[in-house]
Amino acid sequence: MKYRVLVEQDEDGVFVAEVPSLPGCLSQGATRSEVLANVREAIALYLESLEEHEAPSDTTTGAASPFGTPARRDSRAAAAAGTLSAIPARGGSMSKPESGGEGHRPHTEDTPVNKVTPFLMFNDQLEAAIEFYTATFPNSEVCSIARTGEDGPISSAEFVVGGQLFMGFNGGSYFSFSEGVSLYVDCADQDEVDEYWDKLVKAGAKPTQCGWITDPFGLSWQIVPRRFTELIHDRDPRKVKAVMAAMMTMVKLDVAELERAYNEA
Repeated sequence: MKYRVLVEQDEDGVFVAEVPSLPGCLSQGATRSEVLANVREAIALYLESLEEHEAPSDTTTGAASPFGTPARRDSRAAAAAGTLSAIPARGGSMSKPESGGEGHRPHTEDTPVNKVTPFLMFNDQLEAAIEFYTATFPNSEVCSIARTGEDGPISSAEFVVGGQLFMGFNGGSYFSFSEGVSLYVDCADQDEVDEYWDKLVKAGAKPTQCGWITDPFGLSWQIVPRRFTELIHDRDPRKVKAVMAAMMTMVKLDVAELERAYNEA
């Protein structure tokens, strides 16, 4: 059977192929011939995956792939990567898949499934971002990665940061983050605030205001001590107002100063 393939070249010169009749079946390549070769393999493996993992209706979600087409839940990582092939379920490292290329992490009984997963579109810094995030926050790991070509750069990945599952994709220069979306870090105390803040700054992050900081990849973080949340839930509106006013003057949040504002209100 023949499938219609759409091939486009992005601003970075990377060729991207999409198969409209196979939702989420995408591939990439450095040249037109390479992307066509990759997409042939993608189609074959996509069909094989559908046969092996024919799922009931509740495994198909309304979530959209990066290119706006519905993606089957049990092939979500592969849809982001652009092909469907086997990949280790829980790698814990940045090693490439045994297949030598793009990957797919099928759902298994011992693999938790999030109904909603944040999907981060980077320019071309996905690998560096994953390495930094998983090294900075506890309870983090790399679940799966996919590469463009045999020894090419990482194109997509699934990874856990602080217990939260993420999907990431190198989408090109037309994707960028804004403060409209940020990651909130719940810190037990001032020492933990200082630890994460210092690690971010050392990596090149830019502090803004009120505990917000933008990492070198453009993603915004809120580094917030748990004590702040406790103080602003006080029943006395004067104390809450005083704490909020103090917070608005800060760059990195300072628990001692927040408590001083609370006590003096």
